[in-house]
Formats: sequence, structure tokens, C-alpha cells
Amino acid sequence: MGALLDRNRALLARIESPRGPAAEIEALFRRGKAEQLLAGREADGSPFAPLAPSTLRHHEGSTTPLVPHGPASRVISGYRVDVVPEPGRLRVEASWPGISWIRFHQTGTRHMPRRDPGGFRPEDVAAALRLFRDWLMRDG
Repeated sequence: MGALLDRNRALLARIESPRGPAAEIEALFRRGKAEQLLAGREADGSPFAPLAPSTLRHHEGSTTPLVPHGPASRVISGYRVDVVPEPGRLRVEASWPGISWIRFHQTGTRHMPRRDPGGFRPEDVAAALRLFRDWLMRDG
């Protein structure tokens, strides 16, 4: 009986202060965003609108919208993920601080189609939930 009580107390302590998997989950979402953008896709997997011929002429060698310099592109290097522990959950927030032009890609403009880099891929959300659940339900 004492072992069960100890296990439940440990579980309750983890629920009240779920800091454990925060760094892993942050890294998972950053990695997923880089993969998504390098593949030229929105979070739901649909492809970004192709680049205009005039843009292609100015950015020789790059055909992937938003990431003309690959992993060094600002849309990847400037992406921030914050995992905030709250009782019973982890709140995940993501943004591009200091990159004001990202909003034009999220909505599109008269001269540029919408290429929304925001959101989380379903597979990343599922992996984060597994990490959280495995950490929460571990022994000890």
C-alpha cells in the first residue's frame, strides 16, 4: 500500500509542476519547424505557393519559399519556441520575434500569395504528447 501511495504522490508532484520534458519538447518543435520550412510546406503538409519567376531570378539557386539560405534563413534561425509549465499541462508558444515581415507571409498580400509558416505539424504535436505522457507516467 505504501508503494502505491508513494507512486501516486510522485505522479501528483509531476502533474503540479511539469517541467521535466519542456526542453525536449521545445527542441522537437524547433526541429519540426525547420523540416517543414525546408520542405516548403505549411504545418498541415500542403505545399507553399511556388515562387514567382521574378523572385526566382533574384534568388538564384533557391526554389523553396521562405528559406533561400537553407537552415541559416531567418525564418528558421529566428523561430522561437517557449514551453511554459503550468499545473497539469505544458503551454507551447511559438513566434518569430523581431521578424515583422512574417505576417505578410501568414496572410499574403496583393502581390504575394499566402505562405503561412505558422502552426505545428500533427506529427510533432503527437510526438510532444508522447514525450509528456511518458515523462508523467514514468516510475519514480
